[in-house]
Amino acid sequence: MAKHLAWSLLGLVDLDSLNSVDHPSVILIQLLYSFFLIMGVVLLVNMLIALLSNTYKQVQVTLYFL
Repeated sequence: MAKHLAWSLLGLVDLDSLNSVDHPSVILIQLLYSFFLIMGVVLLVNMLIALLSNTYKQVQVTLYFL
């Protein structure tokens, strides 16, 4: 399941495996899946900002000591 969720962040998974027989569980699965994807994107953007901030700080420190 973790492998399926990880590949779904890249859009490489079909959603047919998330279908169920009863309607309430389908809605719950879609809500949880949507929440996972949103949190995954927020986490990835946060890591990108942290990496860019760290790189900017290292360049500023290097320029200061030159």
